[in-house]
Amino acid sequence: MNWLEHNEADAALRGRYDLPPLDTAPITEQELTDEVMAHNQVAQGINARFDALADARHALDLDDNWHGHDAEDVIRERRRVVAESWDVLVLLRRWVDARRTLIRKIDAHLGGQMDELSARHDAAFDAIHQKLERENRRYLKTEPHNARSWITQQAEADEAVSNLREQIDELDRVRWGYASIREKLEQNAHALTFRQREVFPHLN
Repeated sequence: MNWLEHNEADAALRGRYDLPPLDTAPITEQELTDEVMAHNQVAQGINARFDALADARHALDLDDNWHGHDAEDVIRERRRVVAESWDVLVLLRRWVDARRTLIRKIDAHLGGQMDELSARHDAAFDAIHQKLERENRRYLKTEPHNARSWITQQAEADEAVSNLREQIDELDRVRWGYASIREKLEQNAHALTFRQREVFPHLN
């Protein structure tokens, strides 16, 4: 087993997946927030294990480190590193599966928030629109086309309506970001399988 080549392969795999923490800011349910935080902690643990594994492989690659050790020590450490090479990939696969599920939950949660905000936005818009219609009946009678256009513009520019629209747009951007993360997971699924196939023959 070429230890440094396996370090390079793992580094490439980590670069494909990236393990950034998921943002809890837009999530309003405490239970889901706790789940995301726990998921982020697992990612930190995976990164730490990959880092430790890279150091262990590098140490095995340096013969001078082992001149004072019995053969059993060297063989034991080689087997431990190979086993850890496999175990951390299995952990990453489980984490990826959990990330897919979690992103679906987050998207459903954010979708619910958007539905609620959209309902509030429509209600606020209708209220100010009707108010403006009542206040501008003469304008509507004399210039109906221009009046309707002006009233709609004024209703859309209302502060409450505008603020709700901005909140909806922000949630839409957040959902798009999560969709991009999910798409990246799917695009790189083969890379993890390929990496596991590289490591599997070395298990004994």
